[in-house]
Amino acid sequence: MKKDNDNEQFLDKKSINSNLTPKEDQEGTNDEYNKLFKKANLDLGTPLHFEEKGSKGIIKLAKYQAKISTILIVLTILLLIVPVLTLCSYLYYGTGNRANDLLDTTKNLIYVTEPNTMLEEGFDTRIGFFSMDANFNTLKRVGKQSLNSEAIKVHYTMKQFSAVERQSKTSIPVSESNKNHFIFPSNNLNFDKNKEWEVLNGLPSGSVAELYISFDDLYSPQEVEHKLPKSIDTLWLAVNSGVENSQNSEQIIPLGYPTHSDTNLFSPFFGAKVAEQGIQPIFLKIVEQLAQRQKLISTFPNYQNTSFSKRLEYIKKNGILTYGIVVTGPSEELKKLKSNKMVRTIKVGEVELWNWHS
Repeated sequence: MKKDNDNEQFLDKKSINSNLTPKEDQEGTNDEYNKLFKKANLDLGTPLHFEEKGSKGIIKLAKYQAKISTILIVLTILLLIVPVLTLCSYLYYGTGNRANDLLDTTKNLIYVTEPNTMLEEGFDTRIGFFSMDANFNTLKRVGKQSLNSEAIKVHYTMKQFSAVERQSKTSIPVSESNKNHFIFPSNNLNFDKNKEWEVLNGLPSGSVAELYISFDDLYSPQEVEHKLPKSIDTLWLAVNSGVENSQNSEQIIPLGYPTHSDTNLFSPFFGAKVAEQGIQPIFLKIVEQLAQRQKLISTFPNYQNTSFSKRLEYIKKNGILTYGIVVTGPSEELKKLKSNKMVRTIKVGEVELWNWHS
């Protein structure tokens, strides 16, 4: 609108000056054109200046919004991935009985390869990304009471053992409690047996103890029960499976079973099962299950060279014969075992104050 007015003024002035000479008229026209051109430049320059400044701000804002959008998209994807992977992990362990298979194998290994060891309760399990953790506590019978022995955490990755953490809850460290304390009759003694008797004789009369006994020969479970005094309790029998005669007996994983049924419903030797099937048939069935899971067990620490199939075959062929046993009782009664001819050597385990009550 302003430009139209300027043009009109320019035309009016031109008509007024029509009586001027051509030269003067030309000069006046040039002056008017110059003024209009300068004014047009000023009018155009101002909006161009502000437009350039505004465009830079718009570009910066667009970049910032793009970064925020990218971050939000990444976070959204991550938030979607976590529950999806968790769901897939639950489906993986929930189908095909995978979780129960791992937990049952762990439980059975403890009952038949760790003398005088029981599970306190069931497993506390946590599912991760295609992994699972099982936490549980073990017990040992000392005297008439079951005492907390270890806190164990087993980590599974996919369908195999990947790590085992043990924390002792007794005075005996884990490295010592997990040793094989039985000596096969034909193997040489790798320690002074008199020192263990000295330890036992040094216990006060008002105490009870856990004792590992190694026999001078192989005996049937019935013979062992008959020849040991009734004043002590038998707990766990070590079974000859054909590999115990190695001179590196400490490196051999012992194989055996508890002599009595368990009151823990979670135990494979629960009272009702034992009453129905018997202890020895349950033991053989467990070893057979472990033999079928040999590949899985080979991933468990310290079990890489343990062949349950060969050991099961030997036991079925030669019958169940024992070369050692775990017992408990008053220390004064345990000291009397030194005169028992079938007792070759002993190893003193846990010791507690008197709790020998009916």
